[in-house]
Amino acid sequence: MALPASIDTLKASISRRGGMAKANRYAVYMTHPGRKRSLLGGLINADLQGIIGNTIRNVIGGGSPSLGSFLNDPRDIFLFCESVTMPGRQIATQDFFTDQKGLKKPYAYINDNVTMTFNLTNDYYMYKYMKSWMDSVITKDSNGGFNIAYKENYTTDIVIQQLGGQDYVPVYGIKLENAFPTTISSINLSNTAENTITQLTVTFEFDDWSEEGIAAGSLGNLGGLIQSAIIDNI
Repeated sequence: MALPASIDTLKASISRRGGMAKANRYAVYMTHPGRKRSLLGGLINADLQGIIGNTIRNVIGGGSPSLGSFLNDPRDIFLFCESVTMPGRQIATQDFFTDQKGLKKPYAYINDNVTMTFNLTNDYYMYKYMKSWMDSVITKDSNGGFNIAYKENYTTDIVIQQLGGQDYVPVYGIKLENAFPTTISSINLSNTAENTITQLTVTFEFDDWSEEGIAAGSLGNLGGLIQSAIIDNI
């Protein structure tokens, strides 16, 4: 027999649990491994060609050079992130037979890959960000050979958060441990794509993922918000 319920019961249950989670409310935080030890954690923009290109476009458009061109806004990554997947998890099993009956015995778990799609700006910021990251994994030496970098030099933790419906307080978050990009997609250009934004899809591998509490997620992003406030006032 079904329990008695009405639309008011459903509304009360949703309200009691903070509302419905909206898929377009999310944030992504990561630090480029090559910038962990750099000035202000990568706040300084080292892409000279991108700075020159943006400055030329500003001047042609009637503007003037801006000090902000020399800084990386820590919000750029999740602002340009068009979509992201939270990883699933599967328990791997093996068939075990006893008394003519087959049972599934777990022996390991498997994590899904994580993919992110980024909108590209005219300085190709996210493409250069990911390309330089991948270049740090397999490096080319002066003799034309290739070397694999030490893991601690090309991996970093990535935080993915589901945000509240009306605020920026995370309601759920996960941390990808020792993540790095393994695939950057090809970029499609077409004469028929006049009103289409160029996008880049990146696939990440990682050792494992774990849940982050609301308090840990909020405090962990405090540094990025402080950096953002500094940039807003320049």
